[in-house]
Amino acid sequence: MKSTGAGIVIGMVLVVFLSLTAVSASTIVYVNTDAINNVPNLSDDQKTQLKDKIVADIQANFDEAVPPPGTISVTRDSAQAGSASRTVTIANNSGFVTDPDGTTHYVYGQWNSGSASSTVNLGMFTDRNGDDYKTGGQWDLDKLANGIGRTAAHEVAHSWSVGHNERPKGGSRPQTKMTDGSLVSGGDRATGDWSFSNFSKWVLKQNLNKRPCSSRTAHDADYINSFYYGLGSIPYDSDDPRRFNAGFEFQGPLANQFNLGWLGEDSDGGLDDGSADFDFIFKSAMEGSTDTDAEVLTFIEGAHDAIQFLLEGQAGTAYEGQWFDMELAQVSLTDPVLRPDGKLVFRQIQISWDLDATFPGPDVEIFLTNSTLFDPYAGTYNGWTIVPEPATCLLLVFGALALPRRRRS
Repeated sequence: MKSTGAGIVIGMVLVVFLSLTAVSASTIVYVNTDAINNVPNLSDDQKTQLKDKIVADIQANFDEAVPPPGTISVTRDSAQAGSASRTVTIANNSGFVTDPDGTTHYVYGQWNSGSASSTVNLGMFTDRNGDDYKTGGQWDLDKLANGIGRTAAHEVAHSWSVGHNERPKGGSRPQTKMTDGSLVSGGDRATGDWSFSNFSKWVLKQNLNKRPCSSRTAHDADYINSFYYGLGSIPYDSDDPRRFNAGFEFQGPLANQFNLGWLGEDSDGGLDDGSADFDFIFKSAMEGSTDTDAEVLTFIEGAHDAIQFLLEGQAGTAYEGQWFDMELAQVSLTDPVLRPDGKLVFRQIQISWDLDATFPGPDVEIFLTNSTLFDPYAGTYNGWTIVPEPATCLLLVFGALALPRRRRS
């Protein structure tokens, strides 16, 4: 089994000091609100109020998610734009997009994949869904700030690798800031109480001081390719363009001793994690808790096209700080589908790690599934391949296997 940075300890006193210093300094999110000047039928004073309300809405959500307040500092002061870790631009456009496959749809915003910048499409609030943001026929500044603020914080959180959840309105668990936008009506977007779930807060804390969390694959030649082919029929306009939400399940006697993640661009020169080449981008624990375990894993085009999954030993375990890469021989693809563009992809992946010879069989297994069982509006043709690709005939054999797995409610 390959190991990346396993058991490396580098100047622990210095590492702790630098880590504490990094946490104590604010992470700045700059919000460019200039496009608000284009909202019709608002006075200059109302436009200034709306700008301030948008920033306050985003700030309140991050303060609650990552205490103490001010750990993430949200500002529209352009003088701080150059020192910002993340940038959101409220853009004066319609939100209308055309996918590479010719599909057209509207999106409220997007994280510009792999970068520190995100966009909120103002026309989605003032034109396409304008009536949802008015009271008595007049613009309601609180509704506009709530809807725009929800979208902005949602997109910024993606850059810290916070994914979606697929919670329907009225379900057993409330919708949150990261509920897939296709499940959120314009009216609810305007008036809902959009906080982060405990799990989203946990991911933010794990990845806060890291670079924008797009995956990297320069470590070796074994990785997973994600392929996107649009959404299924959705009830409401989405927050994001091309992406899909895969069901995430796990099992194995050692699963609860590890975090699951993928390789990302290095941000600390190896001082904190022992790897000068990569960061561990946290995606989920495997503890059987909704506070620490992902409901689904979100794959966003341009950021997660090629992925090397790995395990990181949790603190307090015999594997603390060790990384264990996925190996091609331990990856199984099932449920093949031939897309209209002629590409064969697979809608289910099983990845196994055998870490301890005293346990029979794999010690940790994860299962990813593109299915309406986990995402009610999953596109039929979204899926994965692996690189290098084995012979297709061998992959198809796996389709006959029944794979037991652990699910969370």
